[in-house]
Amino acid sequence: LWGALGFALLGDICLMLRGVDLFLPGLGAFIFMQGCYTGLFLRHARRHGKPLTPAQYSLTIGAVVLYSTGVLDFLYPSFRADPAKAPLWPAIVFYISNVTLMTISAAVWQQ
Repeated sequence: LWGALGFALLGDICLMLRGVDLFLPGLGAFIFMQGCYTGLFLRHARRHGKPLTPAQYSLTIGAVVLYSTGVLDFLYPSFRADPAKAPLWPAIVFYISNVTLMTISAAVWQQ
């Protein structure tokens, strides 16, 4: 948990600093934070969670992936239209993929 909070703080600091572009390092810190949280959620689910039925897994995963795909679909035109943003697109897709994985692990944990 402390690692996740530390990476969150580092990401926030990177995005707060003015006069220097630390967007990608900040994004990287948030990706590590999400990895820490995903591990925590999955470990907790293994120890304390109730098994989900295949239908519950499918519904949870399908809903989260559909939502994440919608977010990417919404963002893509602005990245495609701006040549300065275009190189960031793979990092954004990776970031959203990590958010998706973290959300699925949290949803499974909550059941």
